[in-house]
Amino acid sequence: MPKLQSLDFKSIYHEKDKEFDFGEYLSTSLIRVVSENLRIIGIPYNIKFSLKTLETFFEKWRGRPAITILMEYPQFYQRDDSYKNLISKYKMEGVIKDINV
Repeated sequence: MPKLQSLDFKSIYHEKDKEFDFGEYLSTSLIRVVSENLRIIGIPYNIKFSLKTLETFFEKWRGRPAITILMEYPQFYQRDDSYKNLISKYKMEGVIKDINV
């Protein structure tokens, strides 16, 4: 039986000023529900992750196969060196295979 290897969220219902709430909910759900076979996640522009949420996600993803994350709006994360440093850390540690930030 084939296992889920890729998950791409194309669009969601958008509530203004709820982007970070959606990011926290999504990261928590992915850690709890998704199989270890998942290798690629696509994130739409209207879901954003706070630095804390992203770090928690990467910490909880540790021990699984490295993940590729495709952000539809990577510019949000490119503005802040804190995001870049966090991503670099988890890339070097093998948690992230690739991320378009």
